[in-house]
Amino acid sequence: TGNMSDEDAQLYIDLAENHPSETVVSPVSMNSGVPMITFSIKRIDDSVDFFVFNLSQFSKVITDYASQGSYAELIANGSTIFSNKHGNNL
Repeated sequence: TGNMSDEDAQLYIDLAENHPSETVVSPVSMNSGVPMITFSIKRIDDSVDFFVFNLSQFSKVITDYASQGSYAELIANGSTIFSNKHGNNL
């Protein structure tokens, strides 16, 4: 919807005020159980664009390309984003 709480907005304001000139890629974080990653880019006018991506959308891609009889996992910063492992006998 484009709306966020004042607390969330302040987080982005603080990040923008201290943003280096190069593109920044955040560590993966969990937001309400959803793995997210943020890319931020400082513009020539010193404004900053933030692009927030939901990484759980990659689950379908991994599922579509996983070979039968194999398993795949996508883990970032200790958080499992996707896994089709079943059981311990692999």
